[in-house]
Amino acid sequence: MAGALGCSAVSASVFASMPAQAACLTSNAQNNCTTYDTTGGTTRAILEYTDVNLSQNNNWQITASTATVANFSNWEYGSNGTTWTSFNPGFVTSGAFQAGSIFNTGSTPSAPAGNPFFIRVTLSNTATLDAGYQFLVRTNSNGLTNTNGLLDDDAANNFSGLTRSFKRVNDPSTAATPGPLPLMGAAAAFGYSRKIRKAIRAAG
Repeated sequence: MAGALGCSAVSASVFASMPAQAACLTSNAQNNCTTYDTTGGTTRAILEYTDVNLSQNNNWQITASTATVANFSNWEYGSNGTTWTSFNPGFVTSGAFQAGSIFNTGSTPSAPAGNPFFIRVTLSNTATLDAGYQFLVRTNSNGLTNTNGLLDDDAANNFSGLTRSFKRVNDPSTAATPGPLPLMGAAAAFGYSRKIRKAIRAAG
C-alpha cells in the first residue's frame, strides 16, 4: 500500500533477527524494520510494526500512492512474522491516494490483536529495481473516518500513522550493508512521505 508519516526521523541499519537479510529503514527508536525475501526470484517485503497495538487501536487501514499500489500483490498480515493471513486491501481512489478498507478484530479475515503486527507483500517483477516504495498504516480506536474515507486522525481517537519504506531488491545480501545510497534513499523516502502527509491533511 507508500512514507514515514508522523515520524521524526528515518535512518538505515541492519536487521538480522529474521532469516532474510535486509536493509532496515527505521522510523522510530523501536527499530521497526522491513526485511526482504527473494526466494523464487521475486521480492517479498515483510514490514514489522511493533508500534501498532491492535488491542488499543483495533481499526487499521492501508493507504498508498496509486503508482505504488500497482506494484503490489499477495497481501498478507500476521502477528508473529511466520504465520500469515491473506487479505484484500480493498483500495479505492481518494485524491492521489489509494485508501484501503478498514479492518479490525471483528472483520473477516480478522486482524490480530495486540502487537507486534506484520504485513507481507510481493513486489511485481515490473517494479523498478532498487526503487523506493512505501505505504502508511493508519489506526485509531473508534473507526471514525473523515470525508475521504480515511481513518480520522483526531488525537482523541488515539490515531497513529505509521509508515514503512522498502524496495525491490535483486540480491538481499547487498541490501544488508548500509551505506551512502541506502541513507540517501531513506532521506528521499522521508521527503516524499512529508508530501503525502500534507496531501492527506489537505484532503481531510
